[in-house]
Amino acid sequence: MSLKQAAERYATTLLDLSFDQKIEEKVREDMDYVGATLEHEELRQSLLSPIIEGSTKKSILNKLFERQLQGLSLKFLHLLIDKSREELISDAVESFVEQYNERKGIQPVDLTTATDLDPAAFKNLTDKISKEYFQGKALEIRQNVDESLVGGFILEFNNQRIDTSVKGKLAKLLKSYSNQ
Repeated sequence: MSLKQAAERYATTLLDLSFDQKIEEKVREDMDYVGATLEHEELRQSLLSPIIEGSTKKSILNKLFERQLQGLSLKFLHLLIDKSREELISDAVESFVEQYNERKGIQPVDLTTATDLDPAAFKNLTDKISKEYFQGKALEIRQNVDESLVGGFILEFNNQRIDTSVKGKLAKLLKSYSNQ
């Protein structure tokens, strides 16, 4: 079994337990928090180090997360350490979020606009995107700003890219003229 498959199995178990206990949204928030925290290289290296004992790793996690995480989330992290599967933590967190989104019918997307949108304009644009591209499905939007787009937006999801920006249209136009 590959590491990715193992991580998916652990994530599925956590997801099932969180739904059974009706704390799935809180555990989702926990996994987002854990994922963001694991971006710190020193922490990640400490958890992966074969020199540091499991009890020390669990103590580190307790100090970092004890007050922030649901008990189930912390027990999940402890289980991975107890089973010497620390290398699965990041993949399991990512898999949990993907499976949660799938079960809840949420489509994660990256939206890049030329300017930072005010809340009303953001809601208007995201409602149109949801209806036009996702049949009204709930979206989880990560917004970015790239002033070089001039206008329009770029939407990225599931390895697809929809570019309605002025910059993108100009690039296509230049490419079409250069091919003639």
